[in-house]
Order: sequence, then structure tokens, then C-alpha cells
Amino acid sequence: MKLVILLLALFIFLSCSTHHKEISDQKTLANKHKIHSEKIQRIMHELDNVMYKKNRSELERDDERYRYLLALSEKLQNMAPYMQKIIVMESLGEQKTLMMYSEALGKKGKEIRTMTENYHFERIQPLLDETLSLCKRCHTDFGVNPEVLSHYK
Repeated sequence: MKLVILLLALFIFLSCSTHHKEISDQKTLANKHKIHSEKIQRIMHELDNVMYKKNRSELERDDERYRYLLALSEKLQNMAPYMQKIIVMESLGEQKTLMMYSEALGKKGKEIRTMTENYHFERIQPLLDETLSLCKRCHTDFGVNPEVLSHYK
């Protein structure tokens, strides 16, 4: 009988220590999983951001295009008066040429703004091409390397 009680106590003791070790291992695994899961969640979030940007809706792309074109038209319109301030430093012939370019640039900026505000995006690309061509002609006429504009196309 003592032997049975001793074996039973030994069995209970061993099973408790194994169960305690299993609980301890589960806690360690849970902590490791939590740490890895946070990293995975962060990576998945970053992946979602990349995928979301790639798959934006047409409305979101139009909104981005709208804001870009408005900013561009504003910069073009602001450039024209600045160019006119430069005119006083040039010769008479250059003054007229630069005045023509600055007026044309301001006009292109207004046209781009009008087309943008009316959401005529399909008509804007020819205006952008004309504006770039205008810039290249001005740079060529005034001896500025037109290659500085190569990254705009």
C-alpha cells in the first residue's frame, strides 16, 4: 500500500512538473508569438500602405491630379511676374522676347488652372506639352541649357 501511495505521489508530482513546464513553455511561446505578431502586423500594415497607394480609386487619383495641377498652374502664374522683373536688366530686343515668354507662361498657367477647375484632365496634357515647349524655347533663346528641363518629360 505504501508503495502504491508512493507511486501515486510520484506520478502526481511528475505530472504537475510537466504540466507546469508546459504552461511555462506556452507562456514563452505566447510572448514570442506576440513579439513576432507585432512585427508581422507592422509589416502587413506597411504592405497595406504600399498596396493601397498602388490601387487608389479613380476619385483619389483625380483628386491628387487636381491638387498637383492647381499647384503647377499657381507656380506658372507666379513665374510670369518674376520674369517681367528680370526684363529691366536685359537689352531692348531681349526685353520684348522675355515679355512675350512671360505673358505666354502666365496664360498657360491660367489655362491649366481653368481646365483643372473644370475637371477637363484629358485636355491638360497638350497644354503641359505646349508649356514645356515654351520653356525649352525660352531657355534656348536666352542661352540656358534646355537639358535642365529634361526631367519634366
